[in-house]
Amino acid sequence: MFGGPGGEAPAYADYFLFGTLQFPRLGSPRELLAADDPVHRWREQVSGLFRNLGDRFPRHPRA
Repeated sequence: MFGGPGGEAPAYADYFLFGTLQFPRLGSPRELLAADDPVHRWREQVSGLFRNLGDRFPRHPRA
């Protein structure tokens, strides 16, 4: 079960929101979401799609 904004399966809304959250994740030295935040868990799910494509980019060097 996916359970994101788009429902049971990833949809446009999931990718749109993920892109909005991915930019600060890669460009900021601060973690914006706590590890126990449901949005953090959802972001990790989306990041794992497409053979972990969302995790292939390095984080901010001071993160």
